[in-house]
Amino acid sequence: KVDQADGQQFEDMAARRSQDAREAAEHMEKLLTMLNAAEGDVLEDEVAMGALIGLGSVIEDVRLRSRADVEVPGETAYRDAKERTRPLAARAALLFGLVQQLPRINPTYQFSFQQMMLLVRDVVSKCPPNQDFATRLSSLLVRLNLAIYAEIGKGLSERHRLVFAFLIAARIQKASGMLSDLEWDLFVSNWTLPSSFTAASSSLRPQEEWVTDGLWRRMCMMDTLYPGLMSAFTTTLPLWFKF
Repeated sequence: KVDQADGQQFEDMAARRSQDAREAAEHMEKLLTMLNAAEGDVLEDEVAMGALIGLGSVIEDVRLRSRADVEVPGETAYRDAKERTRPLAARAALLFGLVQQLPRINPTYQFSFQQMMLLVRDVVSKCPPNQDFATRLSSLLVRLNLAIYAEIGKGLSERHRLVFAFLIAARIQKASGMLSDLEWDLFVSNWTLPSSFTAASSSLRPQEEWVTDGLWRRMCMMDTLYPGLMSAFTTTLPLWFKF
């Protein structure tokens, strides 16, 4: 956990650096204005040279102060904490993106960014502290998933809550690489069976009425992802029928 005072000190340092950059730009503009207005040989004008040297020194001092690589107490810890909590921010962004697509299901499903931010803050504030950051982060991610489902689900119809839960799980698994694009397409689109599967699929297809063309096509395509599935399906039809 980063001390709040350290975080504030880091923010103050960032503000000072921003102010230094503005001062350097202002002094540079004055220097260029003096050079542009100078008449004759500037090098022989002691007054002008004195002013120019003075401005140059000020600019250099500001630049050095702005670029000084001096660690402010708490700065490194503050940066590290922000980096370590990046997965939580990524998860919140992922779920917010999903929530923003809910109007495609029903135009009345409208939720604001402010509402999502309040949910995130509430989850963080109520999550019990833990000395092990990895454990706390894992807890935060789970709590965020549940909180968003519970809160957003209040505004969804009963049948759409199940869809929302499925989409949350699918988005998280896709983001983590556990669900491939090929597997996702299997769930959400109608695949065209390759010609190489036509003969094999026709000869192996069970004759039961409940094994429709669509079901058999998907089973064949799933066999490309999980070899042996089609054979297991044909040899255990009663169990699949119950399922």
